[in-house]
Formats: sequence, C-alpha cells, structure tokens
Amino acid sequence: MLGEDLATEPIAIDSHRLEQITERYSDQKKLRHFLCKVCSAISPGKNSETTYTCPTCSNEWGGRVALCNTVRRLQEGNTLTCAQIWHGRWKNGYQLPPGAKRIRFRAGKRKSSTGDQVGSRMNNSNEAEAALDFNTITPEITETVPTADEMALKTIDVRRC
Repeated sequence: MLGEDLATEPIAIDSHRLEQITERYSDQKKLRHFLCKVCSAISPGKNSETTYTCPTCSNEWGGRVALCNTVRRLQEGNTLTCAQIWHGRWKNGYQLPPGAKRIRFRAGKRKSSTGDQVGSRMNNSNEAEAALDFNTITPEITETVPTADEMALKTIDVRRC
C-alpha cells in the first residue's frame, strides 16, 4: 500500500493544541500554575494545577482555559487526559456533563508598566473583574427594528393606560 492510498486530501490540523505558559512567578524560577478546568468541574476536593492552556479555547471563552496534559482519575476507569475530555467529550466546553460543577472564566491580569511578567491587579473600584459563567451563556440576540404600524400600536397602548 502506498502513502497516496492512505489520504487523498490534506488532513486538517486541529487548532486546539496545548501550549505551556511562559509566565513565571516573581522569583523567575517556577512557571505559574493554574487550576485545570476539567479537574475543577468534576473532581471533589483538591483540584490539579497545570502550566498548559489551550489558546484557541482561551480566546473563544474570554479567559484562560488551563487543561492538564496527563491522565487523571485512573481509579474511575478514565484513559483520557483532561485536554482530550475538554475538546472531545465536552465539545470545547459547550457540553458539560450534568453533574459537573460551574466553570468560570476570568480575564488575565494586566501587565504592569514596570515590566513585571505577572502584572498587578488594579483596585476593584477602578476595574470590574471580567468573569464569564458557563451557565449564563446565551446565544446572541439580534434586535429587529419595529415597523411604523408596530410603533403606532405601542403609542395607542400607552395612551390607553
């Protein structure tokens, strides 16, 4: 069998790939760790921390999507990494299982002007924390412009009150 027989068209490369975080703590020795979204949603107690994120999902959800690249929960018969669960079974986070905990997405911290890689958070009175709750996501609704007849009916209804 020749190589041409295996694939006649180019295989699409999945845009969802894990990348290691390059941010470091203030001592510049260790990489920053973030809680895995899958572990946070389905594991009771302490959650796992990771240095890997999916940039595509992070842009899509508006906050960092940290995912483990190791297989966890082996005692429950799991053979998939958290990244495979998130992208495969959970359809990039859009189809969570019924028993999963709430997942929140927060925007990253701003970088300070002093060159600190971690950055500093501004005072809460000056900056509202950007958080996205998975359970409150609704499809975008486009507003329609009312016709002249509809506006006339609204005017009549208001006058009757």
